[in-house]
This record gives sequence, structure tokens and C-alpha cells, in this order.
Amino acid sequence: MNQRALSAARLALLVVGATGCVQVLGIDPWGGGGAGSTTASATTGSMPAKCASSDGVCVHPPVGWSRIVALTLGDTPCTGGFSAEVAVGKSDLVGADATCTCSCDPPAGQSCGPATLHLWNDAGCTSALLDKPLGSSCTQLGGSALNALGASLTLPAFVSGACAPKIAQVVPPLSATVRHVCELTTATETCANDGSCASVPDAGLAPSLCIWSEGELPCPGGDFSNPTVVYRGSITDTRGCSACGCEAPAGASCGASSSIYSTTSCGMLASTTTGGCVALAASSAQSATETLSLVPGSCEPIPASPSGSVVGADPITVCCTNPLL
Repeated sequence: MNQRALSAARLALLVVGATGCVQVLGIDPWGGGGAGSTTASATTGSMPAKCASSDGVCVHPPVGWSRIVALTLGDTPCTGGFSAEVAVGKSDLVGADATCTCSCDPPAGQSCGPATLHLWNDAGCTSALLDKPLGSSCTQLGGSALNALGASLTLPAFVSGACAPKIAQVVPPLSATVRHVCELTTATETCANDGSCASVPDAGLAPSLCIWSEGELPCPGGDFSNPTVVYRGSITDTRGCSACGCEAPAGASCGASSSIYSTTSCGMLASTTTGGCVALAASSAQSATETLSLVPGSCEPIPASPSGSVVGADPITVCCTNPLL
């Protein structure tokens, strides 16, 4: 025997005290739809009417929904005329998106070099003599370089490297309210238009009358227009941030200069070039050094976006009247 049939059987045992009682009319006032209505009454946005002969209110549960229930305000037991618990779970899930902040470490993997010294047969650097890659230590030139009358420098090759991204994410706290769904257990009379006359829930319960159904679905409207989804299963929180990245370093470059010496051990400076042509005296290009300068630049972050969500399992939808107090 199902829950509805059991309820009807219990009601049949009640002592009839007045016309309109449950036993006389043969109607389960807690069941869906009174005497078979298929929709809720059209009282959306208003408080259900008071019952004629009691302190209760007249509601019209539609077919396909549960017996009349009430919700606790928090994690407290069912009580009073709504003392039978039919479900417990979490509602009012609030989980704002994560805040995602991306930044970039300084560039790594950058390099310069080597620079190339060009020696010329003339002071105007128009007649090539020889090219000599340089290093950080003294490089002997010798041989035909002794005939050079001009020098210039090709700047070194540059490897720009890359920046490692860093992400800082802040996930706001998840909030939820534990609620118990409490079934009406006190027999009441019927009311207008095959409605059910139900008492206002006791202290500790939300001051609304409700119906419920499995899953997440729209409320039927009418008396029962205010939804609360209660998740009886676990709450899965996957909020976070997508990956962030870094653009290529901007403002990064290599610079170089070359010092040319008139001795083989880089002991007597003859001239210096940072790239452009410089004139040399005969036999002055006997050795050279290079000095490299690296400007690392910086990387702009590629922003991350909030991701994930808060999802509850095993939901029921509870649809309630407007507050009755």
C-alpha cells in the first residue's frame, strides 16, 4: 500500500465531528488536487484564503505533486502538525565564481651572442677584409687584420626566452541551508473548490505550505509558486580558474660593443664600436673583446577565466505558498 493510500486509510478511522469532515466527503485533504483537479488555483502573488471554520488556510495541490509539507528554517527536526520527515538536504546553494588573477615571472632562457666584428680595407668600411666572431674573452685577430683601416660590428643574435605564468585564485566560501521536508500529519477539513484546509506551520518551520516532486522542475503556479530545490545527495564544488598564460617578452633586446686593441693581449685600446663604422690606424687591429648587454623586458599575462560550478545531487523541488504570516 502506498503512502497516499495509507493516509486515506488513517483518515477513514477519524471520528466524524462535523459536516464537511474528511470521512463524510471521502477526500484526502493532503493528497494532490483534492477531488481530482489538474492545476493549482490561480492565486499567484496572493496569500491563500482562510478556511471558513478553522485557523488554517485553503490550498489546492495539483495532481502529480506530494501531500502538503512544510520546510524547516534550518537543520532542525520536524515538529508539531508537521512531524513526519520525508526528506532532508541542502538548499539555497550560493557559490560565487572564483576570482582569478594572473601574473608572469621574469623572462627565462634569454641569451645574446656572439657579436661579429667586421674589418675593412678602408676607413669608410666599404671594402670588406674579414669577419671575426667575438667572445667575452680577448680574441686575437692577427694576420690580414693588421691591414684593416675600418671596423664595424653586427649585433648578436637574440633568444627572447619566455615567462612562466602564475595564477592566484580565490574561491568564495560555499553556503547552503540544511532543510528538513516535513509532512502534514494532523487531519483537517476540506475547503472551497475541493481545496485542503491546512494549519499554518508551527514555530521552527517556514510559515508557508508546500508540495514537492522529484527532480528539478518548474512549480505548478497558483497557490504553489515559490520554488526551493533541496539536494538530498552530495554537493560537488568544482569552482576554480582556467589556465593563464604569458605573452612573449616585450621590450627585450641585446646590445653589444667591441673594443679593438693594438696589442695581441687586449692591452692598448685603439678604438671602440657599438655597430657603426670606426676608422683604424694601420696595424692597430691585433685583438678585440666584446661586451654584451641584455634587456630582458617583461611579459603581459593572458588572463584566466572562472570555471566550474556547484552541483547538488538527488534533487527534489519544493513549491510553497507566499508566507502566511
